[in-house]
Amino acid sequence: MEGEILNVDLANLSINESGLISSSLNIHAEKGVIHAIDQVILPAADDATSSATITLNNVGASAYIIASIDGDGATGTLDENNAAIGLQTGLRYTFVNNGGASHPLDFRDADGNILLAEGSENGSFEADATVGFEVDGANISFTLTEELAAVIAGYRCTVHGAMEGSITVMD
Repeated sequence: MEGEILNVDLANLSINESGLISSSLNIHAEKGVIHAIDQVILPAADDATSSATITLNNVGASAYIIASIDGDGATGTLDENNAAIGLQTGLRYTFVNNGGASHPLDFRDADGNILLAEGSENGSFEADATVGFEVDGANISFTLTEELAAVIAGYRCTVHGAMEGSITVMD
């Protein structure tokens, strides 16, 4: 990960997308201090194939905020709690979840059923080859097919129900 930035959030016990293990913090070693994490930290995925990359930060356990939208085919208000996100059918998107393992991101239909999930939950569209769902560290990528667009209604933290926003499909 040479040249990469590590984002340390002590309040939420996370480094990038990895969670710090609270029982394994501040272990003093001969030449430093050890902090154990719950997964391997990987470099960010190459977003060259995505039409747009939407970066989400979290406000504690109460909201996601859109930190940035890079590329074409996505809309949303930056720095607004749980802002609505607009996506276009047929385009590929990458969501960067800076909330990490403490705030796994999922996408749901209007009835609350999980369609795609970053964490341990399974979504009904994850095996659809045309959706091409991928999770790579904090990056969640998928193609918004017509079938997925017909049912997708929102995004949500799997763990914290208050962290929830709507998704609208644009023409």
